[in-house]
Amino acid sequence: MSDSNKKSGMGLIETITVVLVILKMFGLIKWGWLLVLSPWHILWAALFLAMAIVSVYDAIKLR
Repeated sequence: MSDSNKKSGMGLIETITVVLVILKMFGLIKWGWLLVLSPWHILWAALFLAMAIVSVYDAIKLR
């Protein structure tokens, strides 16, 4: 099996989160932790919304 399709490195959300955490730890931003970790919250909210939409679509389709 080829390892050429393996993804390595950090994605956009991870990079933004790491940068915001580092900025907070060094005191360069005075945001609360909820705002610093908001990229993860937005990602999870988007995934949950997408699953809800698919679930509702399937429920309507089965009627």
